[in-house]
Amino acid sequence: MDITKNNNNKNKELAVKAIAAVIVLTGLAVIFGWIFDITLLKSISPAFVPMKFITAVSFIFGGIVLYLLTRKERWSKIALMFILPIVSVLLIMLVSDSVFGIGPDIVNLFVKEPAGAREMPSIPGTVSFALVILIGYLSVFGVNTKRFFVLLAAGCIIGIIGFIGVLGYILNLPALYYNIEGVSGAMPLQSAILFTLGGLGLVLLYSEEEEEAKNEAGLSFVAKFSLAIFAAVAIIGLITVYVLTSQSKGLITQDVNENTGRMIDYTAQLVGLYIGNPQVRLEQLALDSYAVSALKTGDNGSLENMKEKMTTLVKYGRVIKNIGLLDMNCVAKMLDEHGAASVGNSFSLRDYCTGVLKTKTAYVSGAWMSTIPPAAPVLGVSVPVNDYDGRMIGFITGSINVAALRDSLTKLQQNEGRGTNRYVVLLDKYGNEFLNTGKEITAITPPDENGSSGIVY
Repeated sequence: MDITKNNNNKNKELAVKAIAAVIVLTGLAVIFGWIFDITLLKSISPAFVPMKFITAVSFIFGGIVLYLLTRKERWSKIALMFILPIVSVLLIMLVSDSVFGIGPDIVNLFVKEPAGAREMPSIPGTVSFALVILIGYLSVFGVNTKRFFVLLAAGCIIGIIGFIGVLGYILNLPALYYNIEGVSGAMPLQSAILFTLGGLGLVLLYSEEEEEAKNEAGLSFVAKFSLAIFAAVAIIGLITVYVLTSQSKGLITQDVNENTGRMIDYTAQLVGLYIGNPQVRLEQLALDSYAVSALKTGDNGSLENMKEKMTTLVKYGRVIKNIGLLDMNCVAKMLDEHGAASVGNSFSLRDYCTGVLKTKTAYVSGAWMSTIPPAAPVLGVSVPVNDYDGRMIGFITGSINVAALRDSLTKLQQNEGRGTNRYVVLLDKYGNEFLNTGKEITAITPPDENGSSGIVY
C-alpha cells in the first residue's frame, strides 16, 4: 500500500509540474505573439480578447510559483522569496495602469500595444493572481496551508473562476467571461484555461499532502469531494465542447461578421459627416460675394474680409484645420491667419488643385501630413468659386483634420468590438493609409510624382 500511495503522490506531483509547464509555455507563447504580432498566439481567434503582455509575464511567474510549491527543498523557499515580490509588483502595475492610468510604461519598451489597449482588468483574474501570491507567501513563512484548507479553497476558487470563463466563450456569453461594463474587463480565453488548470494543480497539490498525512483509508472527505467536483466539471465541459463546437464556430463567425458590418456602416456615416459638413461650409463660403470679388478684382477689402471669414471658420470648426482661396493658376490669393505667409505661392502640383480644376466640382484629395502643429494626416476638400455667369474663376480649399475622426472611430470601435484587437483603417484614393485606430500615422506617401502633396502652410 505504501508503494501504491507513493506512486499516486508521484503521479500527482508530475501532473502539477506538467500544469506549471503548460502555464509557463503559454505565457511565453503570448509574449512571442505580441513581439511578432501573431494574433493566434495573442488571442487564439480575432473575435476573442487578447491576453495583455504584462498578464502573460505574470502567468510565467505564476507557473514558476506553482512548480516551486511542489518542491520540498530549502532552495525552493529561497526562490519563492525572490519571485513573489516580482509577481506582486506585476499585479500592482497591471491594476494601477489599467484602472488609474498611472505607473511606468514598461510594456511599450518591448511591444507597442494598440490604442485602446488600456482598459479595466478582469476582476476575477486579479483575485486569482492575488490568491496565488497569498499561497506563495504563506508557504515561505511556513504556514501549513493544507491544514487550514487554504490551498484547497484557493485551488477551487481559481479553478471555478477559470472554468466559468471558458464556458462564457463556448456559449458566447460575455458576462460569463466577466466582460461587465464598469465592473470588470473581459478575461482572455487563454487566461480562463490557465486559471482552470492552475486551480486543478493546487487541488492536486493539496490532496497529495493530505494523503501523506492519512492512514491507508486514503484521501479525506474534503479532498475527495473537491476532486469529484473537478472531475464532474471536466466531464460536463468536454461534453459541452463536443456538442457546441460546430454551433459556437458558426455563432462566433456570425457575430464577427455582424459587428464588422455594423462597424463599416458606422464608419462610412462618420466619414461622410466629417467630410460632408466641412464641404457644405466651404460651398457656402464659395457663394459669398467677397470670394467672387477677391478673385476677380483682388481688392484688399474683399481679401481681408475673406481672411476674417476663413479664420473664423477654422477657429470655431474642430474639423477644418486650414482654408485657402486660390485662383485658376492655383496661386493662393488669401488664407486664414495660420497660412498668411503662403499668400502668393503657387500650388499647381497639388492634388487638391489639379482635381478641382479638372472636375470643376467639389473634390476630395489624397491625404498628406500637415506641417501646422500638431503634425497630423489631413485630407483636402476643394470647392469651385463661380462668377455671376456660372464660370469657375477659382476655388476654396480646406484641409480636414482627421484626428477628431480617429477619436470618434476609436470610441465606436471600443463600444462595438468585443475587445481591443479590432481596429479601423482608412485609405485615401491613392491607397495611402491616413487613419488607423490601432496606431499613429506619422508619414504618408505623396500621391504625385514630384514628391509633394497637399498644402504646405
